[in-house]
Amino acid sequence: MLRNRKNDLFGVINGIDYDKWDPMKDDLIPAKYGPENLRFKAKCKKILVDRTGIDDAGLPLFGIVSRLSSQKGLDLIFRSLDELLGMKANIIVLGKGEEYYESLFRTAAGKFRGRLFVKTGFDEALSHLVYSGCDFFLMPSKYEPCGLGQLISMKYGTIPVARKTGGLADTIQDYNHRLSTGTGFLFSDFTPEALQDSVKRAINVFNDRKRMKKLIHDAMASDFSWRKSAVRYLELYKKAMGEVKR
Repeated sequence: MLRNRKNDLFGVINGIDYDKWDPMKDDLIPAKYGPENLRFKAKCKKILVDRTGIDDAGLPLFGIVSRLSSQKGLDLIFRSLDELLGMKANIIVLGKGEEYYESLFRTAAGKFRGRLFVKTGFDEALSHLVYSGCDFFLMPSKYEPCGLGQLISMKYGTIPVARKTGGLADTIQDYNHRLSTGTGFLFSDFTPEALQDSVKRAINVFNDRKRMKKLIHDAMASDFSWRKSAVRYLELYKKAMGEVKR
């Protein structure tokens, strides 16, 4: 039935509240910043690293703020931990969910102390600090109808590394190394190797200061406000009313 009615089906991307999620206004981060004063983002990273016991603030820092469930692609993270940390990347995880994944993350944090920090549970202040202080944001989801994490992370200049599915594919422009354009790094196959390749691409840009700065600016310029989504809703309501009148 849905295939037969495909011309009547439309998707509207979620919006986020920029009064709450904006690094220029956010009272829960230690230093407010925007595209023109990214040195204060670096200050957020330093404080995040100190607070979580990560050893080296100079390495690329990947964050996860998520419900801990199989839908979120966490198996890819676990199967890639040795490889990701071997790339000189550090990881911070904040979330709660299935006990299986909470236990796996806690065990891994003990094994990779100083490289992997895990906090299971809800911590609003820490979530804001992760969004502001990390360099990259991991979302290797099996499926994701829309997703909010990537929208928030881009506003904070924290570049998403995500699987090309659902709303992640709709909202993240995959980085083009030749043109130096994009707002994040996407991979298609649901495999550890695909995730690892995407992380390698991200780290290569991180090591090129000029490219990384442009990438951050482009991501922060993305508009995912509710105002934009509301306009799309109004367009669809008017279209539906027009169809009914006919």
